[in-house]
Amino acid sequence: MAIFSRRVLQQLIDDNARFLRRRHVKKHVDMLNKGGESSLPFEWEVVVLNAFSRFGTVRHEPSLGGARTPDIHFICVGDPNQTFIADIATVSDQGLDEKNPAEALFYEVLRLVAERGLRANAISVKVEPDTDDESDEEVRSLLKLPGRGRFKEIIFNDEFSRFLDEISQESDKFRDFRIKNESADLLITYNPAQGVAMLTNPGYSLATSLTKNTVYRCLEEKAQQLSQSGAMQQPRGIILCDGGNSLLRRGREWGACNIVKIIHHFLSQYPSVSFVLTLFVKQTFGGESRAKVIFALYKGKSFASLGDDVLAIINNLGNVIPEPERSARNAISHLSSSRAHEGSSFWGGLTVSDDNIKISARALLEMLAGRITQEEFFRAHHFISKQDGSASLWNPFDIKLDRGQLLTQIDVEKTDAVRDDDWLVVRFGPPDAAVSRFRVPPPDTPSERARANSKSNKEGEK
Repeated sequence: MAIFSRRVLQQLIDDNARFLRRRHVKKHVDMLNKGGESSLPFEWEVVVLNAFSRFGTVRHEPSLGGARTPDIHFICVGDPNQTFIADIATVSDQGLDEKNPAEALFYEVLRLVAERGLRANAISVKVEPDTDDESDEEVRSLLKLPGRGRFKEIIFNDEFSRFLDEISQESDKFRDFRIKNESADLLITYNPAQGVAMLTNPGYSLATSLTKNTVYRCLEEKAQQLSQSGAMQQPRGIILCDGGNSLLRRGREWGACNIVKIIHHFLSQYPSVSFVLTLFVKQTFGGESRAKVIFALYKGKSFASLGDDVLAIINNLGNVIPEPERSARNAISHLSSSRAHEGSSFWGGLTVSDDNIKISARALLEMLAGRITQEEFFRAHHFISKQDGSASLWNPFDIKLDRGQLLTQIDVEKTDAVRDDDWLVVRFGPPDAAVSRFRVPPPDTPSERARANSKSNKEGEK
């Protein structure tokens, strides 16, 4: 889907149908199918409800006598007296990112560079602050960038096209492209020696106040809603999930008003809230590329009323929440793409050996179905054809055929439920006379093979 794979989410939806009302399940499905950034809160809701259901009874949006219904009424299996109500909230930087579209600019630059067949990893984008901005907002709009709708006019103009032309002509040379005017102040560089694409910009989403920021406002709203639930004696909690929020991503290390200080200040102002649990997805890249949900529990003044069993359950949530596919910020980018309703595939992945080729099952199916062209398929897998009519370079299927090897078997290698694609293992036999030149059969006995090798060696010496 976005943060978690579609296969995982469908399993959780099926499992949640055991304890959720049908209208709740249908709402989750409808909102997830709707897609877009607005689907992230429902993705987290499906995941969190399922996780708590592994340890006790979960009632979703129960009527407890008040004007509002909490997202979770949890009752511990071992001790029904250990219970709490909680709301699930997803916090993002949606408004700030719209005002400061640095990442949108970055990914568009990478896309345009890749379209030219150039190395996107050689690109760096540096966006400068807007020193003329004198707003008094809680988080200032600091980047000097035009809105997304003006990118083509201000940035991706004829000069930018000439910049890409120059790189195409001499891709081994350093190039830079600078824009500095009343609408934008940025530098785009191409460095052939660079290994990773980079975006540099000021921290426009750093909080300047403990209360005037996205996280505090979200927590405050949820605390007020919980107070209207009618469950006056129940311990209360807020489960704060990552929707691409910079404060959650940066943690305690950034700024005088970091996430830890903000939540502790909130709990001091709202003693009726027993705990705040944050869920953030950390994604790493490279050889050990993976994503992981990071948990942090913040205890309020009334935390002791929860009980030891509930504390143990919260600490064990990480053992039952599935491994995510990507971070929330990358999920937002995926949800805005043309493939928002498809999970990630092994697109472009390939493994070749003497007798088999392993390739994405979905990628091959899309080509056979006509969803993508052969040219797109070849480009994704770096199959480069020669123009002189001889065998293709780096196209292992063409190389097998050139050797006279035909298909003997195709197997589907299923992945675990975390991934949204499988591998096709295409197996090849020895050279077949149907498509290759006739040949002398190999020697049958060890002595014949030894004589053949000896003769071959003598001919080689001549």
